Amino acid sequence: MSNLKVFRVRGGQATEVPGAAVGVEVELQRLIEANMEAMLGIRFLATEYRTGHHGGRIDSLGLDENGTPVVVEYKRNRDQNVISQVLSYLWWLHDHHHEFESLVREQLGVEFIELRRIAQEEEKRKWGDAWKDTGRIFTEEDGSLLHPGRISDLFDRLVAEADLPPIRLHDLRHGAATLMLAAGVDIKVVSETLEHSDSRITRDIYQSVLDDLAHAAAAAVVKLVPRAPRAVRSAIEQHAARPTAPIKATSGCTCSCTCGAADRQTLTA
Repeated sequence: MSNLKVFRVRGGQATEVPGAAVGVEVELQRLIEANMEAMLGIRFLATEYRTGHHGGRIDSLGLDENGTPVVVEYKRNRDQNVISQVLSYLWWLHDHHHEFESLVREQLGVEFIELRRIAQEEEKRKWGDAWKDTGRIFTEEDGSLLHPGRISDLFDRLVAEADLPPIRLHDLRHGAATLMLAAGVDIKVVSETLEHSDSRITRDIYQSVLDDLAHAAAAAVVKLVPRAPRAVRSAIEQHAARPTAPIKATSGCTCSCTCGAADRQTLTA
């Protein structure tokens, strides 16, 4: 966004408005959330909204004029991972639409829900017999369920625009699980994040990753095993290689042994 310029026009003369960076991201987040409707035309719903038990958090969650959820994330640098992160949030909101509708009802009141229903009745009148009555508040234009394929298509377009290697949206799920395991996250936590019914399913799917982690763990343990310094090992080896002379083998030797060894008998340890 560094190349985006803003101008103030007065008397037919345009003057560029200089930009300014915020000290920390949370300052920008608070500013946007306090003025979200005026600045973006979005009704503010929640800040740091948790997406289920796996610990995901949406920075700012809002609702546009069409009743569609809007996710706003704040990052200092342009990062392609933000796209997949936001899409995963939208996917979660789609799967948990009842929770989202409850949030809208709580934050904007029953009146807003009723207004949405009134608007939906108008849409239903326009579509006539082609209207799909699903009983949902937030739907496609014809009343049908919001299809996950729309998010997949959006993801494909964003990947192409960012000139990234081809990847399916579902592959992000496997990528996230692999990174979590590589980061040392407990297999049970990973399983709950993926909403597997049993952690054994997660183990079966990501066994190759677990094997690699086991090898890495073994190598890390080996590094902790105490080893004698090189100088000490060298001295021990030299001592072991030193030839052993028999008792009184040299003239003038006054060696004696109380163990009963005979003269000129070599003693070894």
